[in-house]
Amino acid sequence: LWAMALASFVTGVAGALLAGGDRYLYSIDFPIQNSITLLAVVLMGGVFSLAGAVIAAFLQSFLPAMLYQLWSVPYDWLLILFGLGVMQVLATAPGGIADQFPKDMKRLYRLIRRLVSRPAPASSSGTAPAKGGEAA
Repeated sequence: LWAMALASFVTGVAGALLAGGDRYLYSIDFPIQNSITLLAVVLMGGVFSLAGAVIAAFLQSFLPAMLYQLWSVPYDWLLILFGLGVMQVLATAPGGIADQFPKDMKRLYRLIRRLVSRPAPASSSGTAPAKGGEAA
């Protein structure tokens, strides 16, 4: 509760300073899409780690540019893509990509190691021992 109150106080002071500096504030100067996109990439990257912030910065800056350059994806579709990404991350990896990626790599390593170290199946050449335990 104290953290919420302190964050609200600091935000209010920052807004008052901005209003005093600009003299006029218009709602058009604060587009809601930027806030939604920022929240989406922070949740996808990971809220609790520095690596999550780096991943979020990558998603915020490079992913839209790359999608627009390669496939001419409009910005509206990018918001839908980020929304789907948030739903996927919240459903499968609440810690974000930064928390989930190392776990996935460990699982992949164990799977590869198990597949590589699996012994070759024994071939049945027809030389089974007789009933008495001795070879015929």
